[in-house]
Amino acid sequence: HHYMMLDILCVNVVLTLLCIVTILVFFFFKKRTAYEIEYGLVGSDMLIRDSQGGCLKARFPKISRSEKGGIPKPAILINTSGGLADGDRLTQKIQLKPNATAIITSQAAERVYKAHNLSTPATIDTEITIEEGASLYWLPQETILFNESSLKRHYALDISASGSCLAAETLVLSRLAMQEHLTKISLTDHWRIQFGDKLVFADGFHLGSNLQQQTEGAALLNGACPL
Repeated sequence: HHYMMLDILCVNVVLTLLCIVTILVFFFFKKRTAYEIEYGLVGSDMLIRDSQGGCLKARFPKISRSEKGGIPKPAILINTSGGLADGDRLTQKIQLKPNATAIITSQAAERVYKAHNLSTPATIDTEITIEEGASLYWLPQETILFNESSLKRHYALDISASGSCLAAETLVLSRLAMQEHLTKISLTDHWRIQFGDKLVFADGFHLGSNLQQQTEGAALLNGACPL
């Protein structure tokens, strides 16, 4: 019986250590995760280089010749962790070389879950560089903010004078289909767009402590949930 109890104790210790290591590995990759995608042309063929780390992934689905019809090969961005919580940090870097064209979207809506601490937001940093003659279609699916979530986003776009970009980002405040209404969140959103080495657009806003007052004013969101 003495040896049996020792065996059981050893097994419990090993399982506990494995759980701790698993949590630490998950924590490390989820907190420190990034990807970089570079599109370039070699002759008439598109060359894509990418580096990925942590929960952020990019996939490039195969398109048959009959389906192409001049449409550039899309990139599908995937957050394998299933969503964001306070303290998570995602970094995205997209670079289009001269005359390259890219369509970038996401596999599913991004979800920002309830935060344990609103003062330590999940952060998403996106840096996009579009060189001469290149075109980017940035079309991710919506980002859904759950009640008491905390998010800080920063977008920096640098577009050459002969480049172009179509970008559409949607934020959804709460899930009305689930009868959810926001009572408290922390949301900070910053955009900086340079075109031809000139700053042409700079915008930022914050939703926080006075949420009802901030979302109901006619000159503000006027009660709208998506924006």
